[in-house]
Amino acid sequence: MNSTIIIPTYDEAENIPELVRRIRASVDSVKILVMDDSPDCKTADAAWQAGCGVIRRTRNKGLAQSVIEGIGYEKGTDYIIVMDGDCQHPPETLPRIINALDKHDFVVASRYIRGGGCKDWGLGRKVISKVANWLAMPLMKFEVKDLMSGFVGFRTAGLPDLDEIKPKGFKIVTEILVRGDWHSIVEVPYIFEARKRGKSKLNSKQITAYMKQLVQLYLYKFRWIKFGIVGLTGSAVQFPVLYCLTEFAHVPYLASATVSTFFAATSNYLLNHIWTFDDRQKEHNLFRGWVKYLMMAGVTFPAYLGLLALLTEVVGLWYMLSMAITIVIMFVINYKVSGVWIWTKQKIEQIS
Repeated sequence: MNSTIIIPTYDEAENIPELVRRIRASVDSVKILVMDDSPDCKTADAAWQAGCGVIRRTRNKGLAQSVIEGIGYEKGTDYIIVMDGDCQHPPETLPRIINALDKHDFVVASRYIRGGGCKDWGLGRKVISKVANWLAMPLMKFEVKDLMSGFVGFRTAGLPDLDEIKPKGFKIVTEILVRGDWHSIVEVPYIFEARKRGKSKLNSKQITAYMKQLVQLYLYKFRWIKFGIVGLTGSAVQFPVLYCLTEFAHVPYLASATVSTFFAATSNYLLNHIWTFDDRQKEHNLFRGWVKYLMMAGVTFPAYLGLLALLTEVVGLWYMLSMAITIVIMFVINYKVSGVWIWTKQKIEQIS
C-alpha cells in the first residue's frame, strides 16, 4: 500500500531538515508533501532540499485548509498521514500508524492512552486540550480519547466529499472523523514532544475558530437541531396568525389552527430546504417537495387537531398553550417523515 505524509507548515524552515531525516529513518517508500503557508520561501526551500514535494499556498491560508488541499492532491494514494512540521509529532511513531492502517480505517496517535503523554505542558494548556476534547466527544460514534490529535492516518476510501468540508478551525482531524465513513478506528500512543524551535500557533483566534467549527459539526451531525430551530421560526408565524384569527376575527380556534398551520408549514418547508437538508438539494424538486410536505402535514393533521382539542377541551388548557405542546409532540413524527420521504438521500450508482 502506498502512503503519503501531509505536513502543513508555517515558518518551520528550522525544523524541516530534522523532521524529514527522522521520517526517512523511520519509514521507507513514503511520499512527503509539505503544504506551506509561510510568508517567505525559507520553509519551502528547506523542504525542496530535503527531497519533499512542496506546494506553496498564497490564498485561503490556514492549517485546516492546507490539509484539505493536500488531501485533494493525494486522494489517489491508499493511506494518508497528517502530522505537524514542528517535530512535536515524533516520526518514530509512523511505523505503528502505518501498520495499524493495514487493519483499520482510521488511526489516531493519542496522548491520552497508556504509553502516551505530553512533555512540558503547563496546567492551562492541559485544561484547554481536555475541555476541547470533551466538547467534541458527543459527535463521535466511536470512543476516541484524543480527538484533538493532529497526528493521524487514514484510508482515503473513507474520506468524505472534500467539497462539503469548509473548515474554520485548526482541528481538521475532528472534521474528517465526524464526516468520514469510518468502520474501524484505533489509537496508538505517542509522546507529544516539546517544541525545540519556533513558536506555538495556538492563540485565542484559533480557539474561537474551533468553537465555531464545533457548532457547525453539531448542526451537521444532529440534523434535528436545525429542524427544531426552523420549527421555532415557524412558530413565530403560526402563533400570531392563530391568535389574531381567534381573538380579533372570532374564528374558532381549530379553524384558526388549520390556517396558521398552512402558513407555518410553508415557511418551515422553505427554510428546511435551504438549511436543514441543504446537502440533499441536488435531486430535490422544490415545488414537488412543498406539495409532499403539505401532504405530510395533511396526513398528520387529524392527530394534530385531535390532540389540540383534547388539551384545550378536556384538560382545560388555553388554546395557545395547547398548540405549543402539540407542536412539540408532533415534532418527532414530522422530522422522521421529512428525512425519509421528502428530502431523501441521494442514491449512489450501482455497477453490476
